[in-house]
Amino acid sequence: MATDTACPVDLEDGLARAGDDREFYKELLEIFLDDVPGRMEQLRSAIAAGQADEVASVAHSIKGAAANLSALAIRDTALNIETQARNENLSDAPALAGTLEVEIGRLTEFLRSFE
Repeated sequence: MATDTACPVDLEDGLARAGDDREFYKELLEIFLDDVPGRMEQLRSAIAAGQADEVASVAHSIKGAAANLSALAIRDTALNIETQARNENLSDAPALAGTLEVEIGRLTEFLRSFE
């Protein structure tokens, strides 16, 4: 997992995925950050209801979007949630969802200073 001082994205890779267009990459990050609160709400609800299949599905969605943006800590945490949910294990899911929210917050802070 990334440290507090680490950039929450692999910027070189993320920019390459966006054709080295900083403005386009920024727009992609904004779209992700606009969408992810709803996904987090779905994730938390599914965790609370013990719906492992839904937890895995939502985590998979977050993981894929984060991977496409090179947001590695978000990707890795969502992968961990997805893997555990596919194994019908939600015991760590609440804590991992909290970690995911922290990493999303770090990405939000990064975006504020990204030009």
